[in-house]
Amino acid sequence: MPTNLSRYLVSFSDLAWETVDLEDAGAPSAAGDSKHLPMFPRAWQVNKYLRTYTERYIPAESLRLNSRVLRTTREKIGDRHEWKVEWQRTTLVDHGRELNGAKNDMQTEMFDFIVIASGFFSAPFFPKLPGIDVFPGKAIHSSDLPNFNPFSVDAAKSSTAGSNGKIVVVGGNMSGAEAATALANQRSTAIHTAAAGTSTPQQDIYIVTSRRFWALPPLLPTNPVTSQGPNPAPSFLPLDLCLYDLSKQPPGPLRTTSAIMDKDKAKLFNGYFATLVGSDQSDIAEGKLTVDAENAEKPPYVTISDGMLGYLRSGDIHPVQGSLESVGLDSHGKGSILVRYEDKHISIDDVELLVFATGFKPSKALEYLPRDVLEALEYDEGCQRIPLILQDASTINPAIEDLGFVGFYQGPFWGVMEMQARYLGKLWANTNVEVEPADDEMVQLRALRKSIHDAGPVSQFTMGEYIALMETFADKMQISRRPVPGMGEREGPVVPAMYLTTGCDEEQASLTLAELHQTVLGALESSNLVGRAAFSALQGTWQMTREIKSALTSSPSGNFVGTGSFHPRAPADSAFDSEYLYVEEGTLVTTEGLSLKARRKYAYRYRQDGDVISAWFVKDDASSTVDYLFHELAIEDRPSPAQGSTGSGCWKAKGYHLCVKDDYWSEYAFEFRGIQIRQLSITHRVSGPQKDYVSRATYQRS
Repeated sequence: MPTNLSRYLVSFSDLAWETVDLEDAGAPSAAGDSKHLPMFPRAWQVNKYLRTYTERYIPAESLRLNSRVLRTTREKIGDRHEWKVEWQRTTLVDHGRELNGAKNDMQTEMFDFIVIASGFFSAPFFPKLPGIDVFPGKAIHSSDLPNFNPFSVDAAKSSTAGSNGKIVVVGGNMSGAEAATALANQRSTAIHTAAAGTSTPQQDIYIVTSRRFWALPPLLPTNPVTSQGPNPAPSFLPLDLCLYDLSKQPPGPLRTTSAIMDKDKAKLFNGYFATLVGSDQSDIAEGKLTVDAENAEKPPYVTISDGMLGYLRSGDIHPVQGSLESVGLDSHGKGSILVRYEDKHISIDDVELLVFATGFKPSKALEYLPRDVLEALEYDEGCQRIPLILQDASTINPAIEDLGFVGFYQGPFWGVMEMQARYLGKLWANTNVEVEPADDEMVQLRALRKSIHDAGPVSQFTMGEYIALMETFADKMQISRRPVPGMGEREGPVVPAMYLTTGCDEEQASLTLAELHQTVLGALESSNLVGRAAFSALQGTWQMTREIKSALTSSPSGNFVGTGSFHPRAPADSAFDSEYLYVEEGTLVTTEGLSLKARRKYAYRYRQDGDVISAWFVKDDASSTVDYLFHELAIEDRPSPAQGSTGSGCWKAKGYHLCVKDDYWSEYAFEFRGIQIRQLSITHRVSGPQKDYVSRATYQRS
């Protein structure tokens, strides 16, 4: 599974991804050459990065690995405190589960300070729901999905799957979107690679969400609009490099603000997301996620998932707004859920699988702290988002000044965690630690916690905006921000490599910033990443027309009207990152008046290494197995005027195929509106001893 953020943010300031050896014979198969540096690293690659960082910077004698902390005690020694930490050695077994060590594996050490860096998302959270004990189906947490596929052949043979019952994902935040998309991917793959004689899954997928959200992919347009209106040929960058750009920030110092969002700020943010998506989302999910004037005054929530928008548009994922109130049985003895939205109730029957994307409880990461310490930190177990009152961007509370926190907040960024660790180190470097109480910040946090309990207008991320957090810490520690080469002081994306302290490897940071400059420049001045953006936007069903003009009387001319559908499925070849089965159906009427039913299939594939889209012929078998290459698309560096449009034009790509003695020259035109393609056209010019015709197809959303 790849990250949602680019490698530039999934990194620390003084280790460049370019110096990490990503060769690993034992690693899971990855698309393309393993030497290729991914824009969105996979889990095993992130593991390699962290191992490299550990080997380079952390002395082995400082580590106590495979150990579970059991309890801590804060003891008064003279005029100061020390911490006694007790832990037990563990042995890791299948899937990271821990097996307790022998009693003689107990360890105890004394420390001057403690940093809690064991993760905010420490234990899956399952809401207490009436009727869950009689639910006849299966209920799992979204964190278990990587090891679970309800559409597999084995699952189809089980008693709880294959019955065509509904699948419901509970939770419309990041993990909810990822869970629903993963399930839809599994379902689409099962349907569009089904072997002969195999029944295809029919389960509908629902996502229950308490609020409307923006469905964003990992790539966003940097310039979705121009002075003339929507930009049909925008540049694309990873979401984080697009959103966290200094040039898009207001003038003046960049500092953290309250996460309680007023209506004017909400409208500003929602308006921006509408330009990115290319609509108010009234064109997807039967309008159930429309961010209309009323909803535009509420804090925006976003999801990041490649494919979610396409599945919502095609109806493969059904959003249901409201809160899950109870679970039970329907009139046929099958699973049923009741969703409440305002004063209405919505019942969903025949539910066979519940996936709880309801987040995690931070309590597991705090259970070894003494009760009196938790009380001093104003611990609220009922508030998952702000369980503790911690000042200085969630690092410390003056009541317990020798206890610090790193990454203990909702949605931590690598750069912020690095800044938190630096701040604590700088704070504790003084012999006599005295943390100055930040009364205003503590009052704001208590008010924010109350607003969360009261379901008030709270931002998606309670810690505030990423850039402001980085800049606030830089100001506290007097760290000067290094600009991206070739860019101004207030230009370019904010990444950890911009913020170096004494002793950091400047060469590593410079390498990262130089590579970042090339990535941004490549997107703004050429077609870098357009391939991935276009491939992602193809998903779903299009209304299409095709005009065929033949210069030979032996070949018919005519017009085709029908649909063209791009169905996601897992690539059978690990050299590719993504794949669609393309299915075209409709009617061809020749110039002589003959009407013919027509159907054809291709496979379209995407490879991150080189940002390449390719089209393939498929076999005429039940699984539509990929056969041989039709063409690879080379995207033009400069957009040219789009047919029938005014302005700067659209993105175009060309491909070529030699079929025995016939030449196939193909041209694709992608006309964008935000992250969506408004219109797609494909032209084939075919010439050879027995062929001479032009085929022009135009695709528009239904």
